[in-house]
Amino acid sequence: MGNGYVTMVIRFDVAPENQAKLVELMSGSLGEVLSRQDGYIDGMILPSDDGTHVLNCTTWRDMDAVQATRGNPEAKRFAELMGAISKPHPVAYSQRRDFPNA
Repeated sequence: MGNGYVTMVIRFDVAPENQAKLVELMSGSLGEVLSRQDGYIDGMILPSDDGTHVLNCTTWRDMDAVQATRGNPEAKRFAELMGAISKPHPVAYSQRRDFPNA
């Protein structure tokens, strides 16, 4: 069954001319801030082929770790920069089942 992890999936709507800049900001956010937070498990950035969306997926130990990170000033700074060039749609998902490679 599930491990209790929380996965945050944020879909960003972005103009194609801003997608590369958004990916650069996300990379900074994940590499410089989020990955160093207590409770961070992993993350990935998925830009759409048409240039109009980017998914930011991060996995956390629990929702408390997500909430603590939201209070981090550097995380807030990156969120503001990303929000200035895109529209984020965040959703939290709780992991219920694992399907490892057979």
